[in-house]
This record gives sequence, C-alpha cells and structure tokens, in this order.
Amino acid sequence: SLNIDKQYWDGMEQVINDKLKAYVEHQKLPYNLEVSLGYAICCNEQFMTFDDFCEKADKTMYERKKERKHKLAHQVD
Repeated sequence: SLNIDKQYWDGMEQVINDKLKAYVEHQKLPYNLEVSLGYAICCNEQFMTFDDFCEKADKTMYERKKERKHKLAHQVD
C-alpha cells in the first residue's frame, strides 16, 4: 500500500539522517548534513516512462525537503 511505502521511506530517511548527524558530531564538523529521499511507485496497470518515473521521484523528494524545512522553521519559533 502507498501508506506503507511512505512509512518505509520516512524510516529510511530518518536512519540515514541519524547516521549523518552522529558522523557530523563525531567529526566535529561545523555544518549539518541531511538527505531527502524521493520515491515513485509504478503499478503494472499504469504505464510510465523512465523520465516520468524519475520526475515523480524528484517531486516526492522536493515535497519531503519542503516539509522538513517547514518543520525546522517552526522548531526555531
């Protein structure tokens, strides 16, 4: 289901960002590192070109990035 896929990618993104945060802290880097993962789901019933698939994945990545920026902006308030 689409909900499970979103939960899976949210979890993967969190795991990667937690590892990056630990690395940055351990190395005492003067900046933060984060990733945003994009994904696309293609069903057998739905024809999608490779370009369409990549565009859909890009869209989800930028949506996730926007969500994180919004969340961070409200944490500062």
